[in-house]
Amino acid sequence: MHRIHPVNEETCAPFRGLPVLVVLKDGTQHVGMLSGIQNGQLVLNDDGSSPSVAAKRKARARNSKKPQRTKAKPDAGVNALAPPFGYGPVLGGRLAFDLTDVTLLFLLL
Repeated sequence: MHRIHPVNEETCAPFRGLPVLVVLKDGTQHVGMLSGIQNGQLVLNDDGSSPSVAAKRKARARNSKKPQRTKAKPDAGVNALAPPFGYGPVLGGRLAFDLTDVTLLFLLL
């Protein structure tokens, strides 16, 4: 393990896309792929596919003008025993932590 210190945009930039361990002030630990620092938050597992807040608002405004139609949805037929491979990121979804809550950040090698 390699400690990344201080935790800021400058020191985190070279490690984007690499696995890290985040330790918060309350002692909780999180493992994920380092995506960077955005708006004062340390972000993990962000693949860039989630739209921005502005894009969500524009989409909501466009959709509110259209009449709402309801369709019967087919049964998904989910198998609880199916392996989770290929269904999203291996380390979980997007996580964001306030920089003030991050105590330690380690690069996992």
